[in-house]
Amino acid sequence: MEPLTKTSPPASRDGRRMADLSDAECLVRIAAQDAHAFTELLRRYQDRVVNLVYRMLGDWDTALDVAQDAFLRIHQRATTFRPEGNAKSWILTVAVNVARDHLRRKPRIVFLEHFEATAGEGGRGRGTPASHTPPELLEQEELRARVREAVARMAEFPRTVLLLRDFEGLAYDEIAEVLECEIGTVKSRIHRARKQFQEIFEELDAK
Repeated sequence: MEPLTKTSPPASRDGRRMADLSDAECLVRIAAQDAHAFTELLRRYQDRVVNLVYRMLGDWDTALDVAQDAFLRIHQRATTFRPEGNAKSWILTVAVNVARDHLRRKPRIVFLEHFEATAGEGGRGRGTPASHTPPELLEQEELRARVREAVARMAEFPRTVLLLRDFEGLAYDEIAEVLECEIGTVKSRIHRARKQFQEIFEELDAK
């Protein structure tokens, strides 16, 4: 598999534009060894998968390698995808599992350097109400370092839940599918993860 690079919309082999296919249809075609469908899926999800993996691992070069492994696994396991299933959740499940496998092999403290996809400009002062989520805090330039470190200090599972909900914007049922747990569990874990983030953040902010 070639290194991840920016891709262009592929041409279709049957006259139908690949860009018009749903993610699920792309996976079905990938299972049938349609290279164009894989190129299209890569075009749609490359940045999203790389950024998610990067936030989990904290190293850009490693994230690129792990994301490439994730897409290779997506290609290899496309035959296991059910056409009636949620394609986005299935794809992100693969990415999360590959990243978590890497963490288990090489446990270490994660230090995130930046959040390109969600970092905003400007600021709203130094107040940090408990209702603020990490992406909202990222809008304040002077708080980014503490946000990065607070997320980095979280344990793997709550960090993953927080990333999927507050950074990736997944619905509760999608997160439940990715993490293979009940929706009720997801809701309670998200609440705990946000509380943990807030406690760590306030501890750092007090220093």
